[in-house]
Amino acid sequence: MKRFFVLILSIFVVASAISQENTNLSKQEVSPLTLRSILSSNYSNNELDSDGDLLIRKDGISIFVFVDTERELLKFRTQWSSSDSISENRAIKIVNNWNNDKIFSKAIYSKKRFRLEYDLTFMGGINSINLNDSLDWFFSIAQGFGNYLSEEDAI
Repeated sequence: MKRFFVLILSIFVVASAISQENTNLSKQEVSPLTLRSILSSNYSNNELDSDGDLLIRKDGISIFVFVDTERELLKFRTQWSSSDSISENRAIKIVNNWNNDKIFSKAIYSKKRFRLEYDLTFMGGINSINLNDSLDWFFSIAQGFGNYLSEEDAI
């Protein structure tokens, strides 16, 4: 029985490694549709919106991934509506404090919305490991930023 369990576990590990193999896209191949095809199962809740941009949802956070072919950038974006009671000066102080401590993303306040942004170059192409790792980081940072905004009664 123990050998059978080890065999099943080994098959599972090999199958998991194969399903998560590294896929490379050249810069000419990068599009919302091809990015969607190399997302890990962690990001299975995704779709192309009406403009053809990639929208990924996870843990109550929605992240748009825009492909800027002219500058060869993937632009990760998410946003929150601000509280009606927060002043613009206080909102700007909140994002400035966040930006002082964080280097992976940039927080912005504009038109009563807080936005979190991150850009990733794909000049040399993109691979599935880099894309999914960047999404892991951005979702984690977005969760932290959302918590920070809640603690500050900004949203």
